[in-house]
Amino acid sequence: MELIFGIHSIKEAIFNPNRNSHELYATEKGLADFLEKNKLKKTDLTLSKLLFLDSHQIHEQAKRFAKESDFEIDRVPSQIFLRTSPLEIKDVTWLYSQVKNSNVKKIIALDQITDVHNMGAICRTASFYGVDVVIFSQKNDLNLSPAFFRVASGSVEHLSLVKTNNLPKTVAKLLEYKTEVIGFCETGEEVNAKLNTDECITLVLGAEDTGLSFAVKRLLVKKFKLVPKGKIQTLNVSVAAAVAMEKFF
Repeated sequence: MELIFGIHSIKEAIFNPNRNSHELYATEKGLADFLEKNKLKKTDLTLSKLLFLDSHQIHEQAKRFAKESDFEIDRVPSQIFLRTSPLEIKDVTWLYSQVKNSNVKKIIALDQITDVHNMGAICRTASFYGVDVVIFSQKNDLNLSPAFFRVASGSVEHLSLVKTNNLPKTVAKLLEYKTEVIGFCETGEEVNAKLNTDECITLVLGAEDTGLSFAVKRLLVKKFKLVPKGKIQTLNVSVAAAVAMEKFF
């Protein structure tokens, strides 16, 4: 079961037909605020369980659930949280079949980005720009923590998440399928215009401290950079991702 914080994230998860079990825990005020802010009625919610707790109990209960999944939390925002069946994480075989059959047009690939706040923010922007797939390059399970879901603000319910433990191999395969793969790095060219293409576009972004890995960078023919116009020379990776998506999507 996944633990979800954030009123928008909770709403989108409850209405995601691919999740089939929902346990909602809230204070009386927390539920009332949740319904009001989402313009919902209690009868709109299809839940397996609804449990009311006081303001102390809700934090303690959430901490117990978080501990079961090896997460640490301090508090429950808005006095409401959801436990629900997990999202399906797709594999690269699924991805290749979708690309081959032209079922996806916009892909974001994250090269060694593991910070949950950056991951969540990038997913939120990706959903805003109509991205179909977000690829995570991680050898272990994705860190889909309550904090990640809160920052993602429900966007992951509308994206296909793909995990690969070998992003260079995945990028090479996407290039084989004639996907337009574009990397963002300091050694790239300045972005001048949007691409004029009907092909699937994959934007690859690297971690803030190290950028794109050499193994990925050497595969890319097209590399671009965002040129600063002021005194600050760097951007947070989630902000850079948003600018990149505005440029190409």
